[in-house]
Amino acid sequence: MRLESLWGDIRFAFRIFKRSPAVALTVIGTLAVALGLNATAYSFFNAYVVKPAAVRDPGTLYQASWQTRGGSFHWFSWTEAEGFGRDMAGVFPETYVSMPQLVARINGRPAMGELVTGNYFSLLGVPAFRGRMLQPSDSAAPGRAPVVVLSHAAWMRHFGGDPAAVGQQLQIRGHYLEIVGIAPEGFVGLDALPRDFWAPLTLLPALEEGPSLFGPEQPQRLQVVGRLGARQTEASARAAVLLWAQRTTASHPPETQAVVAILEPLYEGEGDFARLADLIEHKLGVETSSAERATLLARQLEIAEGQLGDKVRALDAAGRWLAEDPSSEEAASELERLAAGLGRWEEAAARLSDVAGAASGAGVEVERELPNSVRYAALASSTRFSAR
Repeated sequence: MRLESLWGDIRFAFRIFKRSPAVALTVIGTLAVALGLNATAYSFFNAYVVKPAAVRDPGTLYQASWQTRGGSFHWFSWTEAEGFGRDMAGVFPETYVSMPQLVARINGRPAMGELVTGNYFSLLGVPAFRGRMLQPSDSAAPGRAPVVVLSHAAWMRHFGGDPAAVGQQLQIRGHYLEIVGIAPEGFVGLDALPRDFWAPLTLLPALEEGPSLFGPEQPQRLQVVGRLGARQTEASARAAVLLWAQRTTASHPPETQAVVAILEPLYEGEGDFARLADLIEHKLGVETSSAERATLLARQLEIAEGQLGDKVRALDAAGRWLAEDPSSEEAASELERLAAGLGRWEEAAARLSDVAGAASGAGVEVERELPNSVRYAALASSTRFSAR
């Protein structure tokens, strides 16, 4: 499985983990073992969500894509990404393209990088701390400009903050790239996993084996991020994305044709949470994977309670989450906690009863330690939970 596909599946999960540090560190540690990132696993804790102040107009940044008839999230090919940026300029005046993850080693230590088009930093409004950032000419043609920008943290970690690092050659996957700049302190990219370096996307054929992004195979491995135009709304942009995607995939096999536009805000700016909650409900309406639905519902619970102050909606999300994942202790705990706060034990008992019945019908033994008030309500409703 490609790393970028894995990230597409877990990105929402990382965002919900900021509410539960212990769970977050456990899961991140597990991922670190798989990726060979043990040495830096715990540095992820302080970088779940990049501060909006790190980039220009963060509330206008969206990742655009679509869901196929077969239920898959669509990653762009290079030709599709170029066409999207050109055809959708009226909706997204600025777009950049990236391959979100490139695992490498710097001075023998594991590092996470990202390959991006040369306008990445200028679009985000991120200036250089030292040297220069990537620029459009760096990604003008495949194989051009073997250069790299380091994060401030990576510069400190690997070079001790030595200004002479700019201009030095850095070996990444057997190829030497010139360090042309250092990113400002605090900027680690736009995803939950902090980046150590950024290099031009056009270097990918040199850094990784397999079908070339720029060859006839056109592998679909890229994401597109755009800045919403001043006169556009999220609704109008989503409609435009869907129209473009349906036109682009009209001749594709039915299971790969676009059916739902995906427009994901990269920053959860203040005042945007109601819109984000609506987006998650929309995704729940088309998502068929129980694991993904459970992740989305956990996120919905966090938004409803923490940002919208709607504990009734949070209780509903907890119940739906537990229904999707009956083995989740966290979902059961959240359901019980919210029921206690609202005094809605009978509703919690009914949810638990439904879960128990479904699990029993599937031949799964479900046991849950419940508070007395929930246990009594559950017993009154003839639920099948045992109290220890």
